[in-house]
Amino acid sequence: MRFLFAFGMCVALLACQSNTKKTELPAEVDYLKSKDVSVVLSQGYNRGAVFSVDGEKIYYISKNRIGHKNTQIHEYDLTMQRDRRLTFQDGEILSVFPLEKNQILYSSTTDEIKEQPFATDANPAYPRAEVYHSDLYGNEIGRLTNSPGFDGEMIFVPMKRQMLFTSTRSGVPGLYWLDLDTDQVLPFQVDPAKPQRNPSLSADGKNLYWIEEDATAKVQNIVTTNVWGKNRKIVKSLQGVVKDVAFSRKGELVYSWIPEGSEFSQIDLYEAEKLCTQTILKNKLNFSEVRFSVKNPNLMIFRVTSNDKSQVYRWDLPMDLGPCNEQPVSDTLKK
Repeated sequence: MRFLFAFGMCVALLACQSNTKKTELPAEVDYLKSKDVSVVLSQGYNRGAVFSVDGEKIYYISKNRIGHKNTQIHEYDLTMQRDRRLTFQDGEILSVFPLEKNQILYSSTTDEIKEQPFATDANPAYPRAEVYHSDLYGNEIGRLTNSPGFDGEMIFVPMKRQMLFTSTRSGVPGLYWLDLDTDQVLPFQVDPAKPQRNPSLSADGKNLYWIEEDATAKVQNIVTTNVWGKNRKIVKSLQGVVKDVAFSRKGELVYSWIPEGSEFSQIDLYEAEKLCTQTILKNKLNFSEVRFSVKNPNLMIFRVTSNDKSQVYRWDLPMDLGPCNEQPVSDTLKK
C-alpha cells in the first residue's frame, strides 16, 4: 500500500513538473509560427549564424552543448540536417565569417586570456579579441591580427582581396582593412567622435554598408560607400539602437533595430530606389544577425533571443511584404 502511495506521489510530482517546465523561447511560438518562421537549431545557446559561400551550410557559434560549455563554431548542413563541431578552443568566439570554400575567419579571446589572464576589458561590449583563420576542420589555425583591444565583426571583400573588420585600436570602434597577403592593417572609417561598426557588403560586392553612431545628433546612421571608400552617403538615420545591417540577394537593405522608446525589436527592409521601408518582423523578442543565402535569394536566417535563450531561425520571405511604412503626403488644399 505504501508503495502504491509513493508511486502515486511520484507520478503527481512529475506531472506538475512537466506542466510547469518552460520551453525554449516560449514567447515567440505563436508569433513566429504565424509567419511560417522555423527554428534551425534548438540545442544549446546559438548565435552568429552565417551562410557558407555556396549557401549549402551555415556556420554558427554555440555553447552549453553536450561535450562543451564554452563557445565553439559548428557547421550545419541545411540539406542533410547534420551538425558538426569545427573548433576546439578555450576562449570566447565572438563572430565567424566564411573566407573561401575551405576556410573561415573567426574572432576569439583565446590568446588574450593566455597572454593577459587578469586584464579587464575597457568596454565589455568589445572584449579583447583577435581575428584568426582556419580550415573547416579546425586545423591550420593562423592569427591574423594583434591589437590591445577588440578585433572582430569581419567580412571578406573579394573585389579588394582584403578583410574589413571592426577594431577598437584607436580607442573607439572603427573600420580597418587587413591585407591578407601582406598582413598590413590600414584605417578605413575611423572617427574618434563617431564609432563605426558592423560592416556589410552589398549583394553585387561593389558597395559597403555599416553603422555610424552619432551621439551629438542622437541618431545611428546606416552609411555606404563603394569598396574604395568613395561616394560616402547616409542611407538611413534612425533614432534607436541599430544592431546590424545586411543585404538581401535582391539588393534590398535589411537591418535589425530597436526604435528609441520602444519595447519592440524589429527587422526592416528598405528599397532605396522606391524609398520604401517595410517592417517584416516586430515583436518583444530580440531580433538580430540577419543573413541571406546566395543559393536561395528568399532564404533568411536570423537570431532570436529571449531572457537567457538564443536560437537561430530561418524564414523564406513572402512575396508580398505589405505596404511601405512611408505614408504619402495627403492633399490638404481645397479643390
